[in-house]
Amino acid sequence: MTDQLDERMLKLARMVEQGVPEKELANLYGIEEAQLLEVLASTDYLSALAHIHEENFDKEDLLNKGWQGVEEFAVSTVLGHLQGPTPDPDYALRAAAVANKAIRRGKHVNEPIIMQPNMQSVIQLNVAYVNKLEQAFNVAERPPAMLEKTQTNMLSVKGVKSLLGVSKEITEDVEVIDDLDGIDFVNA
Repeated sequence: MTDQLDERMLKLARMVEQGVPEKELANLYGIEEAQLLEVLASTDYLSALAHIHEENFDKEDLLNKGWQGVEEFAVSTVLGHLQGPTPDPDYALRAAAVANKAIRRGKHVNEPIIMQPNMQSVIQLNVAYVNKLEQAFNVAERPPAMLEKTQTNMLSVKGVKSLLGVSKEITEDVEVIDDLDGIDFVNA
């Protein structure tokens, strides 16, 4: 009985980990959302969720170690060739270029920064990079009146009404449409 319960908790934890909404989970298990929230707060579920997180961590760790092993083998082969009796200068130059572009991992996993509301970030830029950006781009604020208008191949609201023969019985919609007809839209 406990093995089946543990298996159900593991399956529930995997579905929560994959982002299945609580409403769908409650429907799937045939329980109310309040009951599902009680299950999600139980120690059995929390231990199953911890087990899932541990499995995911182990998989990522194994994958990272595998790629690091491949990188170490490749780097040792390149170093062996470069330290040989007659190193090829062109090969050395290409190896240096690739090494310069290599991603150096100092953390366990390279994760992007997740944007959250009211979150502040500080981005430090190299002075030379900022100077290149300033030289490459000229960004100036322009009022909407100075933006170039583009031509569109479409009828105005009045033209559509006359084409379709819209009657004046629809008063509220016509008033809104008439209000919109007087606005000049600018495509930026």
